[in-house]
Amino acid sequence: MSVVLMIYSRSACREFVLPAVRDEEIVVSVSSAVFGLRQDTALHMEENRGNWYFLPDESYVVYGVGSTAGSGDALHSDGKGDNLLLINGANYTLDMHGERVAIVVRFKDTSFTSYRKYYLGNTPEVTIGRNDDNVIKYKYSYEGNEYIGRYMAVIRQIAGSCILADLKSVNGIYVNDHRVAESHELQFGDHIQIWGLDIVYLGSLLAIREEDTLVVNSRILIPYMQSTQNDVSASVTGTETGRSGYTCDRQRRRSRHRAHGRHRIRGRQKKRKDIRDRQYRNGKCRRELHGICAAGQCPGRPARRGGSL
Repeated sequence: MSVVLMIYSRSACREFVLPAVRDEEIVVSVSSAVFGLRQDTALHMEENRGNWYFLPDESYVVYGVGSTAGSGDALHSDGKGDNLLLINGANYTLDMHGERVAIVVRFKDTSFTSYRKYYLGNTPEVTIGRNDDNVIKYKYSYEGNEYIGRYMAVIRQIAGSCILADLKSVNGIYVNDHRVAESHELQFGDHIQIWGLDIVYLGSLLAIREEDTLVVNSRILIPYMQSTQNDVSASVTGTETGRSGYTCDRQRRRSRHRAHGRHRIRGRQKKRKDIRDRQYRNGKCRRELHGICAAGQCPGRPARRGGSL
């Protein structure tokens, strides 16, 4: 199991995958340059018997679910009683002397992430939010707090460009770890992050990371497969695809010719083998046929029918 920390500030976000260690203490660096803070902060964490904890420090306070790991004399005692346990799906607040960032914790069975691709096509708008009528429906809530708006964002295709717009959301949307002020023109490979929802823009495709609370309207965003790509290319070029997936008669003819050529070669090989077998039955040695031994002098030459060696 892997543990992922998603840290969000007012200007940026970033994911941290905690290492696979046991009974060790690590430090997660909250960089001021990345998150737009006044100073860097070292967030101390510990793995103990399969659980992860926030450790207290004088430079910050972590607010969690009914508990606080903070500053003061906590480190001067045994410290264990002031550690804050990480809970799957929980949202924590890291307070650094007035500057705050949110930390979302996710437990995953594996460190590998699985994305599913969808064909964007000519869809004019792809809405993202928690309402049922969104094309990409996604929910994230904790302790009764909804972090995804009813209509959070929209992807619009305008004159050959793809624009991501923030629909005045409270918690914001992010592209390549930076918060989007109003809108952003997407470029190939851009990474869209919306509080646990990950989308990678691939031109005519959207790669969306699979989540339990994610529902994609497949009637609008068609799941990408090879057969889907053939159908799409056929619709663009004006040709029809048959059951075999070919987009033109020329490809069909070439395929038939190649298959026919393979059958002809196999037929020649079988014919040669039949001739050798017939000659062997008539008294010729196989090694003689291949030129290994001289004709008539092979000790392994069988007798002719009705005769002897």
